Amino acid sequence: MSFYPKPFSYDDARAWVERNIKSYDANGFGLWAMDLKATGEFIGQCGLTVQQVEGESHVEVGWHVNRAYWRQGFASEAGAASLDVAFGRFGLERVISLILKENVPSAGVARKLGMAIEREVVYKDLLHDLWVETATG
Repeated sequence: MSFYPKPFSYDDARAWVERNIKSYDANGFGLWAMDLKATGEFIGQCGLTVQQVEGESHVEVGWHVNRAYWRQGFASEAGAASLDVAFGRFGLERVISLILKENVPSAGVARKLGMAIEREVVYKDLLHDLWVETATG
């Protein structure tokens, strides 16, 4: 939660889960748990969500990884798999990622995934870079 305005309360976390369940019902996708194969330990989440940005609906690829597991390739691996699902299974032409300018680790993941900054946007009252990847690369 380092790059969120505040840590989630219990109610915030419950609403987060409920939004993802609704996303699966409405869109067929949402966030997936990231577990270590060796131990089964939960280390984060990654996947696809629908975001409203400046009045337009976009599918976003996002990742959240426990800080203890940063810089080990987990976000990049999960992000790449999520893009494969977006472009393959769901036939999407374009996927975004909303990243706060100060979130250097996530910007590195987006860059590694081949994404590029399209523009700056205000999302939830904060300035973000809107990163984009297309099915044609």
